[in-house]
Amino acid sequence: MLVLKSLRFILEVVFPSLCYICDKPSKDVICEGCRDSIEHRLLINKVIYPGVPFYKLYSPFLYEMEIRDLIEKFKYQRQRAVVKFFKNYIVNLLDENYDFIIPVPLHPLKEKERGFNQSLLIAELIKEELQVPIVTEGIVRTKYTKTQTKLSRKEREENVKNAFNIKSVKRFIGKKLLIVDDVYTTGSTVRSLAKCFPKEVSRIDVLTLAIARL
Repeated sequence: MLVLKSLRFILEVVFPSLCYICDKPSKDVICEGCRDSIEHRLLINKVIYPGVPFYKLYSPFLYEMEIRDLIEKFKYQRQRAVVKFFKNYIVNLLDENYDFIIPVPLHPLKEKERGFNQSLLIAELIKEELQVPIVTEGIVRTKYTKTQTKLSRKEREENVKNAFNIKSVKRFIGKKLLIVDDVYTTGSTVRSLAKCFPKEVSRIDVLTLAIARL
């Protein structure tokens, strides 16, 4: 492992960038060969209508194989540059105008452990392109939840029940909101957050990088 890390460091000095999948020199975070392969097998460009409490779910990829690896590198190995790969896919998928982008908050302890909020970084990609403000103030995760990865659907729902709190909810009345998260599996996390907003919002949609299959 140390040898591989040292080799990557040397290559990164010689070349401006290496592909995060195959480690070959690349001008982008993902080389053209890996990009084409991913698009052929995992690109779905889904717009789903799950129903209450949100209307649309946008997600460009299946959470499998290379996409799963990329998202895990992004979240758990602090390789933040990976998220740039997803920008065009998520921006091109959106077909609505929004008043606010709402990244799913992490509990302060979890954010300190990870070093960043991955949902906020995804939201910033959208903000850059669409010029829609991000709202984080007064939207907090009050419950420290264990990772959802190995939980059943029922356990996931219970794990994030009453996990969020929103202050000054009147500012969202009549507004169109886009909640942003990294992966959609059962929807328990985004549903829990969406239920905290007032019923008088114009509508709530959700965007994630990928959809997982249970």
